[in-house]
Amino acid sequence: MSYTETELQEMAVLAIFNYFDEKYSKDYIKENFTLALKVLIENIRTSVTKPIGIKSVSQNGTSVTYNEGTGFNAYLTTEVLSLLPKKSNFKVW
Repeated sequence: MSYTETELQEMAVLAIFNYFDEKYSKDYIKENFTLALKVLIENIRTSVTKPIGIKSVSQNGTSVTYNEGTGFNAYLTTEVLSLLPKKSNFKVW
């Protein structure tokens, strides 16, 4: 299955939107988190195009290992999170 650039961007924006518990609007994310979105889109693209059920492939001395992960951890890597504002866990009762 392949996704369009628009669909990949929608997935990336939604991942950030959900990560921040809807604190930022989707339009705000698109306008202000462009670098994080670029890295996140590449993470998603890599994840959705990797072979299913294969962890690594070796051929002619070249080895490729695919990252394993689920949920936010698969896409929102430390590289992406470092490009986003710190998530505040401060809550008042």
